[in-house]
Amino acid sequence: LMVYQFTFFLCLALIVYTYIGYGLLLFLLIKLKRILFKPAEASNHAQQFTLSVTVFVAAYNEEEYVVEKIKNTLAQDYPPDFLTIFFVTDGSTDETPQLVSQFPGIQLFHHPERQGKIAAVNRVMPFVKTPIVIYTDANTLLNPKAVANMVKHFADPKVGAVAGEKRITVNQNDEASAAGEGLYWKYESALKRWDSELYSVVGAAGELFAIRTELFEPTPADTIIEDFYKTLRIAQKGYRVVYEPNAYALEAPSASVNEELKRKIRIAAGGLQ
Repeated sequence: LMVYQFTFFLCLALIVYTYIGYGLLLFLLIKLKRILFKPAEASNHAQQFTLSVTVFVAAYNEEEYVVEKIKNTLAQDYPPDFLTIFFVTDGSTDETPQLVSQFPGIQLFHHPERQGKIAAVNRVMPFVKTPIVIYTDANTLLNPKAVANMVKHFADPKVGAVAGEKRITVNQNDEASAAGEGLYWKYESALKRWDSELYSVVGAAGELFAIRTELFEPTPADTIIEDFYKTLRIAQKGYRVVYEPNAYALEAPSASVNEELKRKIRIAAGGLQ
């Protein structure tokens, strides 16, 4: 009986630590670090740092969002001569490729056969010639300074990737689960900010993150979460992955609790993989 009780309370403690304990420990470590080490201030050089960037969007059957996404990307507060935009529409059977082709400033890559996002990204990445590539989803909108706020971190040669922030749009007509999802991402974002301040995050939300192009390596076809794989591999190479909350992607909440549960299961399975 005592073995069962011990096992029960051990499992309960692990759950509590996962959701609350880790955050408390991280908060205390950050407070201690701030006392022992004065936070480094960003230099003017870093604030004004500009590099050529490719914004990379993999869009499968996204005709509902793609035009607004293109306009949003073109409206970035970043020098146009330093901004290249790739849209990869492999396998799309709706009007997504045709809508993208209407914008002459956008480079369209389309293959009629659908082999999945990983294959599409691996196929087109060799065409990226800029030192930085920013991945973002077709159904999200970025704040105007997103690109600039991410690029400035690459002034530090130890930074290999920058994770943006995912934000959930919630209005009065959304169900309660949407508000809960938004609250979850606020807590998740706080943890990432503290991770980054302590040293480095290891995972980035696929809605918005940037990497040094030279650090890209093709993602294995059986990978469940390719964005986590990319940033984790960069961290394994000894580079920092910085979190930038002032570069954020706005996304609508999941359609239902069941859809959000499926997404969480996929994330957990990908992390374990």
